[in-house]
Amino acid sequence: MLESSGHQPKPLSNEEYQREFQRLVREMEERLEIGDSPREQLLFAMGVIEQEMNGNGGCHWVEEDYADYMDTLRNALTSETSFSAEQLGRIRWALDEILACGRELESVGESDRNATEAIDYLIARVVDWCHLHAAEGQVG
Repeated sequence: MLESSGHQPKPLSNEEYQREFQRLVREMEERLEIGDSPREQLLFAMGVIEQEMNGNGGCHWVEEDYADYMDTLRNALTSETSFSAEQLGRIRWALDEILACGRELESVGESDRNATEAIDYLIARVVDWCHLHAAEGQVG
């Protein structure tokens, strides 16, 4: 189990979180392979979900194909002791919202849900997680 530093990272704006997420993913990809570290797995999982939902509009969503990525996000983010109860609740909401949107897309081909807010929230928490655990891997 990873130990966190026990304090909240400095909050960023939504745009700053997006830029930082892209920087962290680019840094990981430049090493030309995805490792097995929790940090790399978390960044990769978030990147896959973000690309499918925001990049592809969820048009290729098949729940079983994304289950491992969603589990990676759920396991890492909901077990982070530095996140507040409110943040943990919003993480669970965001994961559930993405799954509900994906299920609608998979079953009827469209969804009235907008997973963008949920994706953005998870990206912010993934960045926070990486910053909290920077000492365990590459500096984030």
